[in-house]
Amino acid sequence: MKKIISFVFVLILVFGTCVSVSAVDTNTLLEEKFYDYCVEILPDDKKPSEGDKVRIGYTLKIDGVELFFGSCKWLGAERKDVYKAIGDWRVYTGWAYYPYDLGVYVSAEDGIYTLEEAYEKGCLSDLSPIREKLGGGGYLTCVNVKNEDKYADLVLPRVLSENASDFSLYVDYYEGYEYYSPENCDTEGATPDYVVLSVNTNFVLDASVGRVFGDYVMFDYPSTNVPFEFGKAIFIPETNELYSLTTAYHKNIPGIEKVFTEGKLGRLIGDTDGDRTLTIKDATYIQKSIAEIEGYDNGGYLDFGYAGGSNLPKFISDFNRDGEESIKDATDIQKYIAGIEF
Repeated sequence: MKKIISFVFVLILVFGTCVSVSAVDTNTLLEEKFYDYCVEILPDDKKPSEGDKVRIGYTLKIDGVELFFGSCKWLGAERKDVYKAIGDWRVYTGWAYYPYDLGVYVSAEDGIYTLEEAYEKGCLSDLSPIREKLGGGGYLTCVNVKNEDKYADLVLPRVLSENASDFSLYVDYYEGYEYYSPENCDTEGATPDYVVLSVNTNFVLDASVGRVFGDYVMFDYPSTNVPFEFGKAIFIPETNELYSLTTAYHKNIPGIEKVFTEGKLGRLIGDTDGDRTLTIKDATYIQKSIAEIEGYDNGGYLDFGYAGGSNLPKFISDFNRDGEESIKDATDIQKYIAGIEF
């Protein structure tokens, strides 16, 4: 039996490696195209010097075109709240990138366009895959605001009154994932058991916050939102209760774990390739990150002074949460996939 399992591991690892190499080759071509775009569009004082590189994050297909996150490594990013209204969509990021602040582009046959330009040109119309890919604790949030603010009149007065101060409070609000319990989901006109709200204000605390929720981790860096950590709240329409995500999780509100799976909040620990599923590709990815192969990294450094961050993994790749990225993380992911105790 052990020989069979070992053989299966080898086959899966080889297959995962082939898939990953192909993805890196594709990214290399996209990096070259994006680098040329940056050279063309940036002013002289921000153009790259010899050895400077661009960064390509996630890539995904929308409406037959390729959408990707890109930034200039030599320019970095600025901590800044960026809000964009794109059609019926509201897009937000807490970091401004160069040369386009959202850092999201579309690669088409005739060139590269910013997310706004691509939408205006009709290259894409549905931005929901961005939301599904990134969820929370990612590069940016994206929501269709049309007909989504059903509970604003109940929630916003409470947020404003409870946080009134000598500053002008700006609130960016939208309603996202709705959870219906099994006994409630088939009822026509049913009210959701709870709703996930994004409530971002222009008032933040200078404190990084990271928390583990089961197999998922969420983090705010370098500051955290007021009044809700991560800018997320849980509203229960039937009882008019309003909680932060952390409080709702610790109160064990029925179905709260669905905010991470179906609601796509947070990062799944060990999910280095960002597809929200633990697969052999994540184990392969970690092995290549350890070998320092270009195009692979530890999935993001998390453990840098978070408040309340007990049991935080040091990296997304730190699957066993021992504070290191090691071959043991890759092995433990393989065991987890095979259903072997570890």
